[in-house]
Amino acid sequence: MKRMAIGTLVGGVLGVAVLVAASQEAVATVFTVGCLTQDGDEWYLTSSTEPIETEISPLTDAEKAAADAIEELGSRRYRLIGLSAFDLEPHEGHTVQVKGLLLEDADESRVNMTSIRHMAPSCPD
Repeated sequence: MKRMAIGTLVGGVLGVAVLVAASQEAVATVFTVGCLTQDGDEWYLTSSTEPIETEISPLTDAEKAAADAIEELGSRRYRLIGLSAFDLEPHEGHTVQVKGLLLEDADESRVNMTSIRHMAPSCPD
């Protein structure tokens, strides 16, 4: 009985460790550029570029320059989360650069925002 309990405990701990490791591998810090859009209570970055993996930090001059060099937006859509520190309403309908943790699953892509930068007062058609 003790062996079974210990085996279950070890198996459970290893299973949790594997899940934690897998979830840590799945999260990357990225930036992307797109159109800031509100739908009800949710905020989205639409017509967005592919995410560009980067470091955890405020937006750097190199990241700003890379975003400024983007000539055309893309077709990605991200639901923005972690918004309590940001006042997004003044930027609705504008082109912005967003940085944060990319969370992707089969249903949707989300960015847990850490930074935002206004780039243009409108979105390209």
